Amino acid sequence: MFDFRTSIDTRLTKSLVADRGTARTTLLMSNLSRRNYGLFKARAADRLATGPTPCTDLWYPDNRKITAVNVRRALGLAYPYKAVWRAGGSTDGFTRIPAWGPTPPGTLGRTLYQPLPGHVPGATDPTRAKALLKRADALNYTITFPYETDVPTSRAVKDQIVIALKRAGFNPQPYATTSRSYAALITNPSAPINVRSGTWCSDWPTSSLWVTQLFASPHVQPLASRNGNLEHFSTSAVDSRILANLLLPIHQQPAASAALEAHIMRTSLPVIPTGYVVAALAHGGGVQGASIDTVRGEPTFENLWVRAG
Repeated sequence: MFDFRTSIDTRLTKSLVADRGTARTTLLMSNLSRRNYGLFKARAADRLATGPTPCTDLWYPDNRKITAVNVRRALGLAYPYKAVWRAGGSTDGFTRIPAWGPTPPGTLGRTLYQPLPGHVPGATDPTRAKALLKRADALNYTITFPYETDVPTSRAVKDQIVIALKRAGFNPQPYATTSRSYAALITNPSAPINVRSGTWCSDWPTSSLWVTQLFASPHVQPLASRNGNLEHFSTSAVDSRILANLLLPIHQQPAASAALEAHIMRTSLPVIPTGYVVAALAHGGGVQGASIDTVRGEPTFENLWVRAG
């Protein structure tokens, strides 16, 4: 018999660390908090299942409104990556790691490149960001991004972004919404914001899917505007290359799509990858065979078994 619980209190986390009672046969399905991760790492590291997922956190500048590429590049330099991870409850280097481009580790065809020349992924550089804004004659550029007033971590993330953007020469204007309204807001093309945020996960880990979903115009990928393309990026040249790549032999598509992604990100930077999502799931000592399926970002259920005693 399996017992599924949708919310976990701190007592169960403590029981998991101590490995007693029903906790011995328990597997958590969501990442540990920053604090509890440190506790597990110190006292029960052998009962942590960790590994990459098919998901990337993204900041989506609305390319219809923020049309200057140097302003988008300045946003990429100004973003407070590690401060946001901490404020959101993630753990640096474990449940979030720096992102080069949108496609996460484990994606077929993925290559490493630098969307922002000289920028170390995960680093914040307000001096260079402000210099780019000056070059674009865009100092005090207004950035309006949503946050959820009823979610403490969302408010904390908002505060860190405001501090960082001010330092870089932007004029941050957080837009208050609620958890109930957030999804409808960011998927509304007419929303009164010019930057959106979200986490995108691929259904299958191949560069072809990532590029099509993130960068194809709606008439090329009808679901793009509702799935990956929250930045409303659309060019006929990119659409043509996406369609051409999809007509290639299947074994050639991932490499061609990865090359196209690198070209798009270097020349236009339509999205800002803010971190790769890594799973860190705790389990009791009776749970055996726990590892992370990188395609689904979940435990490999087919390998799980419970040790008696």
